[in-house]
Amino acid sequence: MEFVFWIQMGVSFLLWIAVGIRLMKASVGIREHAFRLSRPARGMRSAILFLLSPGFIFAPLWLMWTSGSSQPDRLVMWAWALVTIGGLGCVVSATVGLCYAVSLAIEAAANSSVTTAAPAASTIQDPSDK
Repeated sequence: MEFVFWIQMGVSFLLWIAVGIRLMKASVGIREHAFRLSRPARGMRSAILFLLSPGFIFAPLWLMWTSGSSQPDRLVMWAWALVTIGGLGCVVSATVGLCYAVSLAIEAAANSSVTTAAPAASTIQDPSDK
């Protein structure tokens, strides 16, 4: 009766995808909020969120494993809810952390003074002129 387990995981996966799509649509607003913060604050928040992201999913899995709440064919309801909520936390944390990181990259690219123009023709020497 593994069917129940696959339904549980399928519902969790669909929730995670739905939240990811919602955050993708809201990412412009999140980046706009990020630009109001200082550069060090964005870098720190980005790093913290990226480091916390796996913890949101692995902590509930560890708790579920140590408590023996997984059965061969399904998860008990509290464990399933905990894993689903932890996965949502992982998705939100990684997405918001990425928005902070992207805001740093956008700012760095906008402030870059590197030009990609070709050198002037008068500065190019013909190797046969030696």
